[in-house]
Amino acid sequence: MPLLALAGATLGALSIRGYAALGPNTEAAVPPILARLDPSLFHKDYCIQEMLRPGPRMFFETLVTSAVHAGIGDVTRVFLVLFVAAYASYIFGLGKLGAVAGSRLAGAFLAFLGLAATKGTIGNIDIIHFINHFEPAIVAMAIGIWGLVACFRERWVLGYALFGIASLFQFLVGFLPGALIAPALLLQAYQKRSAKTAWLPFALFAGGLAATFLPMILAGSTSTDRLSNTDFVYIYAHVRVPHHVLPSAWPDSAWWEIFYFSAAGIPLALASKTLSRAQKSIVFSVIACAALALLVSHMFIDVWPVAIVAKLQLARSTAFSKLVVLLVTAIVAAESIWNKREGLAVPLILAPIAPFSGEFVLHVALATLAVVAVLGDRRPRWVRVTTWIVGGLTLWYFFSFDGHKFAGTAAAREALAGPRFVGGPILLLVVAIPLLVDWLLQWKPSRRYLPWVLASAAALGSVGLGLALRNPPKPYQRFFTRGIALETAPGSPVDRIARRFRDVSPVDAMVIVPPGVAGFQYFSHRAVLVDFKCFAFTDSGIARWRKRLGDLLGMPVSERTSWRGDLDGPFFRRSAADLERIAREYGATHVLTRTGANRGLHGHIILEDRGWVLYQLDLPSD
Repeated sequence: MPLLALAGATLGALSIRGYAALGPNTEAAVPPILARLDPSLFHKDYCIQEMLRPGPRMFFETLVTSAVHAGIGDVTRVFLVLFVAAYASYIFGLGKLGAVAGSRLAGAFLAFLGLAATKGTIGNIDIIHFINHFEPAIVAMAIGIWGLVACFRERWVLGYALFGIASLFQFLVGFLPGALIAPALLLQAYQKRSAKTAWLPFALFAGGLAATFLPMILAGSTSTDRLSNTDFVYIYAHVRVPHHVLPSAWPDSAWWEIFYFSAAGIPLALASKTLSRAQKSIVFSVIACAALALLVSHMFIDVWPVAIVAKLQLARSTAFSKLVVLLVTAIVAAESIWNKREGLAVPLILAPIAPFSGEFVLHVALATLAVVAVLGDRRPRWVRVTTWIVGGLTLWYFFSFDGHKFAGTAAAREALAGPRFVGGPILLLVVAIPLLVDWLLQWKPSRRYLPWVLASAAALGSVGLGLALRNPPKPYQRFFTRGIALETAPGSPVDRIARRFRDVSPVDAMVIVPPGVAGFQYFSHRAVLVDFKCFAFTDSGIARWRKRLGDLLGMPVSERTSWRGDLDGPFFRRSAADLERIAREYGATHVLTRTGANRGLHGHIILEDRGWVLYQLDLPSD
């Protein structure tokens, strides 16, 4: 894929998705990096200090700090540079994956689907759908996508080596694809009667995984007796991230959605004439192993708690089953065009971005398999006309569909007001057109149409740029008003207090904040007693997180009956004497609270903003 096509697709995607220097996960990722760059920061913050020990984000933080030391810029600029590089690698990798397994046209379709399809996973997880801020998973996926490309080329050693490297930056993004594809690799090793085919890739893969976890084990950060299986599963799955880890917390509709979407991959793979037998075995292996992973999650988290299963977050495997389903969808759509059944490509491409995508994708997949099975390579004219009618009706229904009838809340109606139905095709044009032009230029008969192709691409690019820079129609605004936000200006009252506190406080200050307040560390560069989102993945860090959170709320975080999920309410109801006792125990110097809450604190207000106040404590001697 020429660099110009890659650059066009990347810039097009960035112009729509945008970039924000501050995101939900950035607030937790940046403070440990700042502490590595300046050891005087956060030395009283237990969570940040735990993160400085060998842990799963050690290599990611080392990458960022090395880039800062190399003079690329501060952390914000380094995040942007790495984000753009990872974004380009991801899009390029999607295009290459589609080309390797199918055709260049399939690669263009997959590049679009890999960015636009928002369903097909469970557990509020979507590794392959890039969010618009930087985090470790983006670096890992930018590497892992090339591991998938290598595996579909049957270059197993390279593929598993890349999975091992990806695991250094986000363990699960490297580990899961390697585990899901393993049955296909073992099958090929068996067919070739060659043990070397399997053991060498697995050895390199294990080396990457060990580079992350062996230092943690040697440093006593994990696999200790400080937490039992039950304790860890309860704290992590039931309290900390039930939406990601706890199968019983996922609604029935989500289970049906993932079933429909994953099942669609089987008839599509069977319908493909391009995929080789080895490539189909990879597709089936990923889909089957992802389904097995969900069963294992239910058994060993809901029924019989096992810590390692909770740590692996096996629901993330559905992101890779989604990827192979999108891959076979793109391949069969491209084959439909080559076989003069162009109308079939329309429902195939639109199905994964429809609001009822799972069931719709399965129905379209079964219908496509039926057409291919009945007709084979025959291309009667009536079939071509029929598929065009089907494609036209699909487009009409897609754009005229009234999502409001299916939306139960105002927020849902707003979500259906344009982005899915208008933004999806825009994204297809902006992302796929550079790749489609690249494909056309490789097709000899297209060269006589080159002026028309380039003129059309330029016209569409001009329209897109005009919409981005001017005031676009309302349905388009949500896609063209995100922009590139390089600064991290504090937006909420708490963020503004934190930013001002950085300038008026000593570097060793420690603040008691309501545990549900996130981002105070990020803006203040100061330690906090405990933050619900700041979660160190070490046994001692988790134990200290549980104790501090329980002390602050006045209730133990150890039994299901004691937890009510209300983070800040109990904090605001604590007496001044309780907070002062906690401050003495942990060495806190300041308290952030609501105006009128926790009355009677010994100290004085140094900062306030719209209902929030920050006290500097002046504790009487015992």
